[in-house]
Amino acid sequence: MSLGRCSSEVAERDVWSTHMSRLPRYRFSGSTRYCPLRKSQWIGEWPGPACSMAAGILIACCYLTAGCAQEEPEDATAEAVADREIYNSEQEALPLSSVAEAVAAMELAPGFTVELFAGEPDVQNPIAACTDAQGRVWVAENYTYAERALRFDMDLNDRVLVLEDRDGDGQCDRRKVFYSGAKVLTGIAVGRGGVWLMCPPQVLFVPDVDNDLRPDGPPQVVLDGFTVGRENYHNFANGLSWGPDNWLYGRCGASAAGEIGLPGSGPEERIPLRGGIWRYHPETRAVEVLNQGTTNPWGHDWNSVGELFFINTVNGHFWHSIPGAHYDRPHTVDANRHVYQLLDTHADHWHFDTGKGWTASRDGAANDFGGGHAHIGMLLYQERLWPLPHDRSILTINMHGRRINMDLLDRRGSGYVARHGPDFLLSRDVWFRALDLIPLPDGNALLIDWSDIGECHEATGVHRQSGRIYRIAYTAPGDGASSDHTTARGPRFDPAGPLPEVIDAALAGPEWHARRAREWLVAQRLAGAPAEAAIARSRSVLSNASAPTYQRLRGLWLAHALGGVAGDALRELLEDPAPEIRTWAIRLLIDQARIDRVDGRRPADEGQPVPPDLIDRLVRMAADEPDSAVRLTLASTLQRLPLAARADLAIALMQHDDGEDHNIPLMVWYGVLPLGDAAADRLLPLVRQCSWPTTVRLLSRRIAAASRQNPALLDALVQIAAERQPEARRTMVFGMGEALAGWLKAPRPASWEALVAATADDADPQLQQTIQTLNVLFGDGRAIEELKRIAGDDSQPLDVRRAALESLVQSGAPGLRDLCRRLLKTRFLNTTALEGLARYPDPQIAEWLLTNYRKFHPFDRPQVIAALATRAAWAKQLLQAVATGRIDASEIPAFVARQIAALEDPELDRLLAEVWGQVRATPADRAAKIAELKEFLTSGALDQADVEHGQQVFVKQCGACHRLFGIGGNIGPDLTGAQRSNLDYLLDNIVDPSAVVTKEFRATVLLLDDDRVLTGLVTSEDDSVITLATQERTYRIPKEMVVSRKQSNVSVMPEGLLQPLSREEIRDLFGYLQAGLAQ
Repeated sequence: MSLGRCSSEVAERDVWSTHMSRLPRYRFSGSTRYCPLRKSQWIGEWPGPACSMAAGILIACCYLTAGCAQEEPEDATAEAVADREIYNSEQEALPLSSVAEAVAAMELAPGFTVELFAGEPDVQNPIAACTDAQGRVWVAENYTYAERALRFDMDLNDRVLVLEDRDGDGQCDRRKVFYSGAKVLTGIAVGRGGVWLMCPPQVLFVPDVDNDLRPDGPPQVVLDGFTVGRENYHNFANGLSWGPDNWLYGRCGASAAGEIGLPGSGPEERIPLRGGIWRYHPETRAVEVLNQGTTNPWGHDWNSVGELFFINTVNGHFWHSIPGAHYDRPHTVDANRHVYQLLDTHADHWHFDTGKGWTASRDGAANDFGGGHAHIGMLLYQERLWPLPHDRSILTINMHGRRINMDLLDRRGSGYVARHGPDFLLSRDVWFRALDLIPLPDGNALLIDWSDIGECHEATGVHRQSGRIYRIAYTAPGDGASSDHTTARGPRFDPAGPLPEVIDAALAGPEWHARRAREWLVAQRLAGAPAEAAIARSRSVLSNASAPTYQRLRGLWLAHALGGVAGDALRELLEDPAPEIRTWAIRLLIDQARIDRVDGRRPADEGQPVPPDLIDRLVRMAADEPDSAVRLTLASTLQRLPLAARADLAIALMQHDDGEDHNIPLMVWYGVLPLGDAAADRLLPLVRQCSWPTTVRLLSRRIAAASRQNPALLDALVQIAAERQPEARRTMVFGMGEALAGWLKAPRPASWEALVAATADDADPQLQQTIQTLNVLFGDGRAIEELKRIAGDDSQPLDVRRAALESLVQSGAPGLRDLCRRLLKTRFLNTTALEGLARYPDPQIAEWLLTNYRKFHPFDRPQVIAALATRAAWAKQLLQAVATGRIDASEIPAFVARQIAALEDPELDRLLAEVWGQVRATPADRAAKIAELKEFLTSGALDQADVEHGQQVFVKQCGACHRLFGIGGNIGPDLTGAQRSNLDYLLDNIVDPSAVVTKEFRATVLLLDDDRVLTGLVTSEDDSVITLATQERTYRIPKEMVVSRKQSNVSVMPEGLLQPLSREEIRDLFGYLQAGLAQ
């Protein structure tokens, strides 16, 4: 292992004085000071058998010469990290390891060396990094991430550094701060005229067109809506990198449920993000969520044929990124409740004992398995320098195991499998918290180390003044010299070199050089440079059938990115002899048709529709395609096609023997699943022709589930099952049994006896048990006690338990109260339990709900608050919980406050005024508030409004009821054509909405026979049912439940909407309300 290059003859006195004269100066809080490194960090005891002062001096020398010797001056956009100095909240139970100690604690295979590229104080809290076309290293430093109680310290700023190794010795010798105004910085990519930063809830672009390492202007918000979870805040969106298809890719954890889109997009235009991989096209401004699930992806990379893989934690560490996939997720539920079965990990092993669970894999307990459950960063090594299996070696950091795991990638069926390989690196340093591996131009790599003793949950604080970037290099075994930095094989990329050499590097260079050259050529084309030479050369390579497939793919990617391959040329490639070329031809042909949302709906912007003749071509291709990987791409393509075209392609794919494939049966299912939502009878031809067990079972389940609304579907399904061969028939019965597992009773299908007779000779015990269970269901019905058992059984699937509990709630079953109380602890089932408990006028229930409030998913908690406001006794306990801090006042929206006021209880009015504010202010108060806001909201103030943020405030405060620019609810008036230019009109109607209110917008108060009081707008009514819309939900209430009904003289729009907002939020909201008006 190499620590640096220095002479052992340097005296201790010279080492120390030389270092102090060279120590770089940094600005913090407008002052200049030396960074506070302890002398013991440079001169200390060598952790080896023979410790001497000479050895200590050698370590010190190596450490000191490894720092970035030159720091360029910072400009106005890259000043101090914060208004106050950065600080460590980590309680240092263990002293920070010196660099020498940390390096000595690393074990690698023979021939590999580790040395410091840059470390504290030059780099601190590095969370992500990338390289640019010049080989410079761009580092994202995150200071805002904090311990669990604080989550983020927004008084600090995050920072982007540029580190450079100008003399090629493997160590940083120039450092520059590029930008220091970021918050919650978690990812970075460079290209297309600037720097792209992942800063949840936003993706920012910092322009630097002239590449002088100085921002050309303030950051631009490219995307927003990347919500940071309230509890699992470490699962936020992270990581950015350019894909071979010219899109920008990123990741997100499943607990950080967001609604992403372009700034200013309304709710319907946004795309739900529920974990997984997303991408953005900077030219077309299209955004997609490609797949969803897993726990917390934190690393991704492509192999040589452009297949994307990502690293995850907890529920399997390795995944093949398949567009449209729904992956397994341990702590959240899929956004589409009819998915039923999720795609499992693409590794054949785990790095912890799954029998003991992931929580038992810390502190070395899982070392024999591979280290533990938490995986971070990913490098799929594709260079030729390191002696690792080429294009197969997956390197990922195992946090609790303090090591780098290596998996070996192999083809299996339609996709890939990661097999257990030997660990690449082991560290004994307790401060080792590496986050990523970054490839370098010479074929070596950098290891980004956060350097802390906590974990991602950070219960113990954050050590912000530490951080290292190590360089891992390879030399021939036994050779103590540094690796030859010219050993990368093939044409090398030099942005200052001749254009033909740049093109050659993009097409035939080592992987790092090929990617950077392609990105550089695309950026040059966007800047107006001619691209004809690059297009001609790339098309020539693509058409050369004797060239290696990976080079032909590089030609395809480059030509397509430059606009040189499209339409007919891509269609010709559908017949190419190489399956990888056929795969990418399909992808690029349908790339501009948007993929289904994760909830199965089509996005508001469907992109460019796939032409009908191309769909016919793909159907013919699917019928004859010999390669399962191409068939997987076709299965993924289903989710980009019009619903009416999906069945033909699915049926063509079903003719192949892919029933046992890991991916294809589920991907076809995900593609046709939306047919069940639109018209489930469209699934009947599919279940008749499909022979894949998994897909047959899921199709049968969805059709049977839809028969609650259309009993004829179950009749048709049973008839098909009676006519199928025994294996398919058996699978169809299992699917019906799963669908009806939670039902209390169902009508007997006309063909049921024929199906029973057809299965009489089948000895399968599970089949006969399912037939008996369905017989009961189709006869006298299932016993109430059986449904209770199902709902309370943790081993049953969540959707089956939910269906059973829904049946119990709908039937008003005896004993429901106690069952629902128990189920309040079960996330995603507790919303149904809440609905059941809402019927009981028991004061104890309010305490049960408050006790279990945090057990509800954040998206579901507003339902709890709304339910607590429907009864006086419950509302009192809710307000008392606010007074004691159990519930934050900001979690009570204005409409809930109005609901509490409608209970007409003086004590509640007093409590509400104390902990939340007045619901109905006096005329004088309202007039004073209007005058105050009018004085504040001047034209100058509104010119400073952040309209994009104002749109977010509108969606949260107003969008449930009002529409603006075609987006929002329909309860209140559409504001687009209202008098938005008149500030007085806006203030009068927002501050005092009941001053003038028409009859159709007056609130209606209903007292129900279970003592609940509901306040809302009656949107429809017939002889038997009243439909009442509130901001939280819509109720369909049987008239026999209504004890009394009163129409209020006040508007359904609550007062106090502005009360919880800051002045900046009010300014931004009004700026958005008046957006688009002629000046």
